[in-house]
Amino acid sequence: MGWDLMKTYSQIQSVRIEIEPDKVEQGREWIRQAEGEGYHMIVTYHKYEALGSDDTEELLQAAQWWTQHYDYLSQAGSFDVNIMNEW
Repeated sequence: MGWDLMKTYSQIQSVRIEIEPDKVEQGREWIRQAEGEGYHMIVTYHKYEALGSDDTEELLQAAQWWTQHYDYLSQAGSFDVNIMNEW
């Protein structure tokens, strides 16, 4: 993840973690690592096919994804939720 490099820049205090819908385990590991490094996190559902979309169904899918995965992801660390990246 480049934690050592980021630590050389003391101004970096927050990280944004973008999780593809089918990469929950990977996202959970990134959250765990960032938590261990002491970063504040903003975590977002990141469906690359929907970037820039204004389709409300895509936003509803993101909300459903969060409903399904929030508890599990939050066990790895504390973070702020960005419901959907670039919606």
